[in-house]
Amino acid sequence: MRSLVYRGHGLLATMNSAILPVLIGGLLIVSACAPTAPVPAPTTAPTKAISTATSPPTATPAAAAVKPAAAPLTLDALKNAEYPSDFPAGGKARLSDGKYVEEIAPGAASRLVITLHPVYAMGDLNGDGADDAAAILVANSGGSGTFSHLVAVLNEGGKPKPVAVALLGDRVKVEALSIKSGEIVIEMVIQGPQDPLCCPTQKTTRSFKLQGDKLV
Repeated sequence: MRSLVYRGHGLLATMNSAILPVLIGGLLIVSACAPTAPVPAPTTAPTKAISTATSPPTATPAAAAVKPAAAPLTLDALKNAEYPSDFPAGGKARLSDGKYVEEIAPGAASRLVITLHPVYAMGDLNGDGADDAAAILVANSGGSGTFSHLVAVLNEGGKPKPVAVALLGDRVKVEALSIKSGEIVIEMVIQGPQDPLCCPTQKTTRSFKLQGDKLV
């Protein structure tokens, strides 16, 4: 009986050694044939396309054209300008270095003399931004009378253009002349109620404004 048991153990060992590799191989085959779960593809957040194109430069409006400043009037230009006047035969007096002389009659000793008064002023009279001038002409036709006239002179590209005249009086004394906010202001001495024409004593201030071709 013991020998049979030993033989039985040997047979079982033999069977185990023969069957075990077969079982392992079968398990490997089954596991290889079993369907595998699909591996999900990695997900990434969608990326926004970035444009590398550069925007065209924004056009800037051209700078507004700046009006060039007018050439200034000069005292020399005023001294050699042509002025309207009732005294010359032709109605105009072309000064030369501040003076105009005309014969009153052929062969006559008396002469018409018009001079530019030394007091003058610069400033804008017509609102165009250029400095114009206020000048005073003094006319003497050979007698005792000496007549002063205020003249508004516009600046035409640096050239004087007299446009308006106003009588100030006979034998008056002009002390100061200015242009303020387009207005001509004159400080002068005129004849008072008791003054003779030769000797004015009354101080006064007069103002004029250019309106078209008139001083008012």
